[in-house]
Amino acid sequence: MYLASRGGLAGSGLTLQMLASFGVRIVADTGTALLAGFAAWKQVYADLADGFGANAQPRGDWSTLEKDLLGVIGLDKLLEVERTTVEATTVGVPA
Repeated sequence: MYLASRGGLAGSGLTLQMLASFGVRIVADTGTALLAGFAAWKQVYADLADGFGANAQPRGDWSTLEKDLLGVIGLDKLLEVERTTVEATTVGVPA
């Protein structure tokens, strides 16, 4: 197993092929996904600040991607746990 350090796999100078040649069968690389996500967030906010540029169009329908995200985090399961474990209260009415 190889645990990529700060900067992710790309920052290590190693490729998956190189690691495989060393006998590595599992690679844990949290840095690359985090950095890629951060780069995307920065670009989105830069685009928003720039008014989406002179000719750029706002992004299309994100609902499919949102459904995928909520599925990955298991939102339905989390909400079911909440429904079955949290006491029902009425907003503004003391218990």
